[in-house]
Amino acid sequence: MRIKHFMGYGSVNAKVVEKGLKTDVANGLLRKYLKINVWGNHECGLERDDKYDINNWLVKKVAKVDIDYRDIMTMTYTSIADIDGQEAVQYYIVYKEKWLQ
Repeated sequence: MRIKHFMGYGSVNAKVVEKGLKTDVANGLLRKYLKINVWGNHECGLERDDKYDINNWLVKKVAKVDIDYRDIMTMTYTSIADIDGQEAVQYYIVYKEKWLQ
């Protein structure tokens, strides 16, 4: 999927490569995770470590998950092998889904 870069100009490619569910029974939480690959060439790069921006840029647009950015528990990114000769980054995002009843 082609999306606008988080800086507001230019575009990059992004794709959800894995979705999953982790249960934390002790705390009564369902924790979901996403792995999203982002690739393209942009002068400002592809790494972003702000939860608010990542939620609006990737989680809502690419993964089509509607959560509040404060529900993101952890978020990491790792440079991966180039995709089609372009810079590539994989984001790993863990977020709270809901409280167990």
